[in-house]
Amino acid sequence: MFSIEYATEQLRSFWYTLDKYIADAELTLKIRDNRGYIIKDDDKPIGVMRYNLFWDLIPFLNLIYFEESFRGKGYGTKACTSSRSICESGMLIKWVSGYEKSKPCFIQYGQQVLEYW
Repeated sequence: MFSIEYATEQLRSFWYTLDKYIADAELTLKIRDNRGYIIKDDDKPIGVMRYNLFWDLIPFLNLIYFEESFRGKGYGTKACTSSRSICESGMLIKWVSGYEKSKPCFIQYGQQVLEYW
């Protein structure tokens, strides 16, 4: 069964297998402030998702990343759909760059798309 759960210290090592760009202190803050999520299928961690705040006020998703074997199989769409309540509560998802196949998911769920490069 697909689920999105808050990141925890117990899954910190899994997080680093997918997100090599986040500083250790920043991940600690994401876990503490519930701004990091572990995406699971059948209780197996398969991806990570994290967000930040523009001007300490406007939430935006700045990373969603899956293990390679789970890409292109609809998990990103499920994550967009499941995180819709986050979006409806004010989160603005902005597309910057990355896996081009996932861009339609953001558009489909009414998010703005900004392309910088």
